[in-house]
Amino acid sequence: QRLEAAKDKSQIFDLGTVRHRTKEGDILYVQITGQHFPMNKKNARIVHIHDVTETILLKKEVEEVYHEQQQHIENNPLGMVKYDKDFIVREWSQRAVEKTGYTKDEVVGRSLFETDLLSGRHVKEVKERLQNIPTGKKDNDRFETVIELKDGNIMDVLIHVSALYDKKGDIKSVLAFIENITERKDYERELKADKERLRGAQELARIGWWSYEAKDNRVIWSDVLFDILNVDKRDFRGSFEDFYELVHPDDREKFARVM
Repeated sequence: QRLEAAKDKSQIFDLGTVRHRTKEGDILYVQITGQHFPMNKKNARIVHIHDVTETILLKKEVEEVYHEQQQHIENNPLGMVKYDKDFIVREWSQRAVEKTGYTKDEVVGRSLFETDLLSGRHVKEVKERLQNIPTGKKDNDRFETVIELKDGNIMDVLIHVSALYDKKGDIKSVLAFIENITERKDYERELKADKERLRGAQELARIGWWSYEAKDNRVIWSDVLFDILNVDKRDFRGSFEDFYELVHPDDREKFARVM
């Protein structure tokens, strides 16, 4: 029907790709093209059948690999963002949507630094780190920062970044995975606060402490202990022998047995 409707009788028509079964029962993918071919004053047609099985199967394999990779990315507990050398976001995974609250429409196609994810001093810090990737100074990096979620809350994150280059060595794309480390950072902040409170309490109560790391023959003192024993930090090398010399001679034998 397409050949009959053609005004330009010399035009070659792509009639599509179909499956053919060989005499042995194998399936081939063939591309069919046709054109008018007047012969002996008759309105004949010529049809070309081109075996494209290898191309079709390769295309399917590539599509399957891509689909498999996308499944891994979407099921990854880390959010994924892919951007180009100009920091324009090209992909934003579903996990990134779930973690940040920002939809793909709100992020894809925009510069990473034009989104509301980064604010204040964090913009400069992140930009400096990420700029090392497209310039070729690094092909991967990992660093901690803070992002702002759509609901206004703050999330501590660990960013894993890697770059993909073409055969000429030019940047093709940069892939970044976003890991939520808020729980760990909260614990670290609380631990730091506890240490500060403990140090303050020890100073008020004049309580000192020390620990001995036998593997390294290293003695660690608290600041209060230096003050109680009236020892200058600069004069204390931190070895067990230095500490032993400070013990009263009458108690050294007992001290050595305990240690």
